Amino acid sequence: MKLISYFFFFFIISYLIIFLFMFFFQRSFMYKPNINSYDFSSIQFDYKKVKIPSEKNIELNSWFSFKNSKNKTLVFFHGNAGNLNNRIYKLNEFDKLDLNFLIISWRGFSGNSGKPTENGLYQDAISTINWLEHLHKAAIDNQTHKGE
Repeated sequence: MKLISYFFFFFIISYLIIFLFMFFFQRSFMYKPNINSYDFSSIQFDYKKVKIPSEKNIELNSWFSFKNSKNKTLVFFHGNAGNLNNRIYKLNEFDKLDLNFLIISWRGFSGNSGKPTENGLYQDAISTINWLEHLHKAAIDNQTHKGE
């Protein structure tokens, strides 16, 4: 019986240690701006590097490929790892479609200042949509949003 109580105590302590470790280091498990999975695709589309202002003086490095104001604009929000260069193969495929596209890099990614947080990513997305609406007159109903 004593052996079972030691095992149970050891199990509870181990579980608590793992739980605390996961809790305090969860951000490092969620956001991976330094992971790169290049497939070495070359850029086959015309684009302009733009900086989109977000909150707290953060400017988001972005690429904007504009073909025609009558086309829909695809706003591409990349996932939680890597940077803009990791999406070139996807952007090459978007370029084959009859649309404009904008890909942003989140705070903390691709040389942007700040640290990624859930609320920060929401603010980056809102700032991007507002930027596109006001500066490029791309109405919200003429936009398509895609995330990874």
